[in-house]
Amino acid sequence: MLICENGAQFEYQGTKYVIGEPVIATNASEYEGLIGTVYEIRDGEDKETENSTPDMYCRFDPPISLHDIRKLEATFSNLYHEPKKLEDITLDIVIMAPEMIMPLRELDKSKQALPIYVLHEDWAIDGEPGQSTGYFANYQLAAIAFHRALYEEKQSGLIQDWECNNSYQVESGESFFECWLDKEYIDNHYKISISPEPLIISEKSFSELVPSCKKTEISKNCLDCFTPEKNNPYPLCIGKEQEECKSCCLYIHMENEGGIL
Repeated sequence: MLICENGAQFEYQGTKYVIGEPVIATNASEYEGLIGTVYEIRDGEDKETENSTPDMYCRFDPPISLHDIRKLEATFSNLYHEPKKLEDITLDIVIMAPEMIMPLRELDKSKQALPIYVLHEDWAIDGEPGQSTGYFANYQLAAIAFHRALYEEKQSGLIQDWECNNSYQVESGESFFECWLDKEYIDNHYKISISPEPLIISEKSFSELVPSCKKTEISKNCLDCFTPEKNNPYPLCIGKEQEECKSCCLYIHMENEGGIL
């Protein structure tokens, strides 16, 4: 069997490969991370290799970053036991096994979004910048860290140093605080905020983290078992009266401190 017409489809072990659609090389291949297309698929008597799986003929784009170029060169240098440069590595005619590539379309299908809360601090002191980021399973934990950080800055940090200065400026809200010295923002400022963000994980990983979801069909972008509380910009789940809810980190009345995360 030979498939080479643009748009033609071939399914193998539940994964659909389409001639001309983008794919990415997996960690089962020396080309890991490279993006390209499948331009031909051979199986049965039409195969040119002795592989037990179909032959997927791919064209890959060269890596973009210098780090990835050096990594690819090192991989092939070790493979051939001699120095290899990017121009020495074949990218336009590469025969891959199916497990060595994944259609980018499949990546979108296999991931889920779990809501988390990100606490971000950004500052500059006399022109020296800095920042830190923390990740929390629910808003209450992020809020505790938010208020603790402000308390520490008030007691012995930038707020204490600046608040008696006539050029001290401040803006704040429920989930953010920002202060700076007037006309010196770039050199002297402090900002902290909480923002809800999606944590992208596979369906399998989510099922391991939240057991109740093993009994629930998971949609592409929204977990059916997650029922948000109303009138809260950073909602937790009100639950579905399941036993697993009691230990879920997203449950508003979680009983076990720290949850299953």
